[in-house]
Amino acid sequence: MRVVLAIAICFLIVPLANAERFLITTFPVGDADQATPIIMQAYKMLGHAVEIEVVPAKRGIVAANQGASDGELIRIDGISANFPNLIQVPVPIINAATSVITSKSSRFQPMEWNDLKSVEFAIPLGVQILRMRTKGMGGITVSSAEALLKMVDRERIMAAVMPLTMALKFPKLIDKLRIVEPPIEVTPLYHYVHKKHRKIVPELARVLKEIQKK
Repeated sequence: MRVVLAIAICFLIVPLANAERFLITTFPVGDADQATPIIMQAYKMLGHAVEIEVVPAKRGIVAANQGASDGELIRIDGISANFPNLIQVPVPIINAATSVITSKSSRFQPMEWNDLKSVEFAIPLGVQILRMRTKGMGGITVSSAEALLKMVDRERIMAAVMPLTMALKFPKLIDKLRIVEPPIEVTPLYHYVHKKHRKIVPELARVLKEIQKK
């Protein structure tokens, strides 16, 4: 009986002894609000704690790639091509809608990215998928989503393009504008960890699949 009890205690102590605190960066977008409890639960299931730090998008991914943080909360598929120190956990966390926003009087109805070439549009700084999708289209980049929506409201540009959850953080502005339906793209987002934590990737994938089943 004592031997069995001793073995049980050892199994309880090992996870605690291996427990770590992970600093995960993200940028201020509503999709992060949805993803945060999922990621925190996944790490908790593995016996680890997570601290989420909200920083500008570019700063966050650079910090994660340099190892100043332990990973990025959510990013699009394939960013390891540009940030090779980040390892993608191969389980999508959430699906994020990217929307075009115009004035209520506008009849502009884009159905694909190339439709934006015909109008003046802008994107918020630091959202990598927008920079990739609109490259060479002549759009401008604005420092904040709020400033971007104000430009549409004042008819300085025809359209704003941004994650839907980012736009919805400004309900007073959105009430005066039109969110084009359907979204111009719906994108799965993935969690990334710095390569120094590569051993945790298979376990994170396993528990994330378990969370999704629930």
